[in-house]
Amino acid sequence: MGIPRPLSVALPFLGLLACGIDETYTGLGKGALPGDPLNPKGQKVECTGTSDCTCNCNCAGGPAADAIEDVPLVEVADLSDRAYRFDSLVLNGPFTGEVLKLLNDYFASEVEKKGLNVLLDVLLDDRDTGELTLRIGAGEASGDSFAFQDDGSEVGCILEGDRFTTAKSAFLVFPNAALKPPELPIRELELSGRVAVDGSAIAEGKLVGALTVKEAAGITVLGLPLDKFLEQSDIPPDLDLDGDKTADAWEFEFEWTAQAATIQEN
Repeated sequence: MGIPRPLSVALPFLGLLACGIDETYTGLGKGALPGDPLNPKGQKVECTGTSDCTCNCNCAGGPAADAIEDVPLVEVADLSDRAYRFDSLVLNGPFTGEVLKLLNDYFASEVEKKGLNVLLDVLLDDRDTGELTLRIGAGEASGDSFAFQDDGSEVGCILEGDRFTTAKSAFLVFPNAALKPPELPIRELELSGRVAVDGSAIAEGKLVGALTVKEAAGITVLGLPLDKFLEQSDIPPDLDLDGDKTADAWEFEFEWTAQAATIQEN
């Protein structure tokens, strides 16, 4: 199909990469300047010159307040006994074109036949503070249930209405026998999505993670360093994680959905 040989043999590797990875990110989207939509300036309060200072902003009511009231709420009082399995996974980048299509066809096939299992369970749901702690990791099927292959990784999130976003990014390592050493490190892991009001599913999910150049250089696939594998596929690093103005990582972004599942503890 005109795809370089390294890409044609990398689909199993990329399947595990997908396991470990909102438009607003906490770790990959920092640095908004004052006045930017992500960091709006405070509204100025003007006084009339008397002892009575009048606020000219929309302090209560109006569209903003109405929007907050219209946010759907999760009817389930506590999600901490809920678990999910990704039932769809779509890669948005960094690959493009025909390669992207082939990868997404691969993901769809593997998810359908339970060859690719991304598991998610809720460890803490505190509605008073909005704190939502999730565990994510690669899993394996066992009949109609699933089990984590290892301890997975905790991701601290905030639940507002039915939507959760990452408050604290995570680090995740997945085993992968196709690699030497047989593991893949994913940094700055971030999740977001919308929980069904009855807690039965998650929609509009996004998953973002970073693979550093340094760690990719220490991993080989079919004898080729992983960083060279990506660069030879015309995919240069596109993230600067340490802020030195030099790209030092690749960003992978996925969309996903999940359905309730039974997860057995090892």
